[in-house]
Amino acid sequence: MNVTKTSLGNLTEEICVEIVAADYISEVETELKKYRKEAKIPGFRPGQVPMGLIKKMYEKPIKANALDKKINEGLNSFIDNEKLKILGEPLPIEGKNDDQSFETKTDFKFYFEVGLQPDIELNLDKIKPKYYVIEPDDDMVKRYVDDITRRFGKYESPEAIGETDVAFGEMQICDENGNIKEGEDKIKTSFAVDKVALATIKKKIIGTKIGESVTFNVHKAFKDEADRASMLRMDTAKANEINDVVFTPNSISRVTPAEMNEELFEKAFPKQDIKTEEAFINRAKEDLTKSYSKEADRYFANEVTKDLIKTMNIDLPDEFLKKWLVANAKNEDEKANVAADYEKYKDSIKWQVVEGKIHEKYNLTIDAEMIKDYYKTSLLANYFPVPETETEDEKKEREEQMNKIADNLLKNQEQTKQVYDYLYEDKLISTLKENIKYKEEKITFEKFKAMVLNQEKEK
Repeated sequence: MNVTKTSLGNLTEEICVEIVAADYISEVETELKKYRKEAKIPGFRPGQVPMGLIKKMYEKPIKANALDKKINEGLNSFIDNEKLKILGEPLPIEGKNDDQSFETKTDFKFYFEVGLQPDIELNLDKIKPKYYVIEPDDDMVKRYVDDITRRFGKYESPEAIGETDVAFGEMQICDENGNIKEGEDKIKTSFAVDKVALATIKKKIIGTKIGESVTFNVHKAFKDEADRASMLRMDTAKANEINDVVFTPNSISRVTPAEMNEELFEKAFPKQDIKTEEAFINRAKEDLTKSYSKEADRYFANEVTKDLIKTMNIDLPDEFLKKWLVANAKNEDEKANVAADYEKYKDSIKWQVVEGKIHEKYNLTIDAEMIKDYYKTSLLANYFPVPETETEDEKKEREEQMNKIADNLLKNQEQTKQVYDYLYEDKLISTLKENIKYKEEKITFEKFKAMVLNQEKEK
């Protein structure tokens, strides 16, 4: 086999894969012998079918498969050996590969077009992005603190519904006359009383005892379509058709919030030595701010992506890429829209080039050991807590169990791919933050949310 390349200009090259009979004939003959041995043809004993008949029936597809295999091997090896950084995949050149008669020819030449990545210089100093630190407002901090006090509060099961309770029970749909519809299944559901929008309905629900029933208009009680549909266990369209319902509670959950004292502070933030309510609220605010860091990181990465694409002079093999996109389109509509949508594709491909350079320079490799370590530290650690009095033998047994489970998790390709993507994104963002000079700016959550929505519209 002989593989050569010729420059076509504009980051595009032609690769010729030349295959002669000696490259594939032994594989074809081996496969034909296998077919002869296994063929079941009326009039012939197994293994005694004339080879001429076997060739007539099977040689052409076997030869085609062998050539296809050799073409792929030749292309991939050549690209690897020549260290060609290609975009997309090699495309057969129309008009050059048409005269390939497998019945009469033994030697072949197959021609492919490839698009090459441009050689760019990565300069992260050219951009000066901002990193937004999201500061929760007082209402958000209060809600978070309230959530903590409820999480560590006292749980009760009262006989009658109170204004901050969660009611569990069955809901029945009424007809236009306010009577329960016959033949309708009872809906097992629950709702938080403080989420009821209309004060008169809330007042009506409060005081309802277990086993008693209360009728109310579900549209007026719960304004949000998605929440209402979820509560009714049906899609939004069907939920919008329902007005009055009868709700009968069968259990009630009440949480009395924990008192603001050192016992709560220690439960919520162990070993933080928090003594005062002010210090507790500040620690909660810090925790809440940290929880927004992932969103801030993603916004930062998206802005850096746009800035690098704009500031770096990145040429692409445009005509090749358009042909490649057409070849890989799922349907005729996609093919027709390639030319119109190419600018959107172009920015994505440019980022692939830049990201590849970042990966190469800063070694963003994520290997199996990293994924396994993530499984052990982030997923399994809670199931295998370290006892204070753990012996060396117990430690060894615990680690062996964790390793065994982590190895099994690695076999789940879909889940492992998700972990790989998460770790890679995390490493990429960390690398960008470490190597780009950015200015921090504090911003409210509402302003940040508006910026994210605007960023999504621009995509």
